[in-house]
Amino acid sequence: AHAALRRFLKHRLEKGRPVMEPDAPGALVPQGSDEGVTKRAGCVPEAVMALENLGRHSPTAEDRNSRPGALMVHLRAMDAVRDRALWHQIDRLSDPQISMATRDMDPLLSELDRLLRVHRLGELAPLLRRAFLATWMLPDRVPAILECWGEGR
Repeated sequence: AHAALRRFLKHRLEKGRPVMEPDAPGALVPQGSDEGVTKRAGCVPEAVMALENLGRHSPTAEDRNSRPGALMVHLRAMDAVRDRALWHQIDRLSDPQISMATRDMDPLLSELDRLLRVHRLGELAPLLRRAFLATWMLPDRVPAILECWGEGR
């Protein structure tokens, strides 16, 4: 999930605007297969594949009653957000070289949750949290975990 998020972010931040929208404003997007639409509409195919791959890692996708199409609607809505604060927060939290303490993560994750609520993307919070390596384990937690393992707990 982390690798797919970072690939998508790379394309999204390089382009500086949604990767799922046409390059020319007001361009007509042909209807048809997704592959044809992404090529002709000026979308970044690698970013589209990364977005679809990210969707496969969602905790909601593990539910046998879930609809993959519904998740893609939310992912496309996230791509359409032009708020730089949201993209900066996601980039910061997904950075593999993150060097902060556990106590510093709470305000960052709270701000991300607020931004997701503002943009009506709360459904993506579980997926994003899964994709952030920092929500799994931060460097300041490693000594405590090693100590527990050493004691045979």
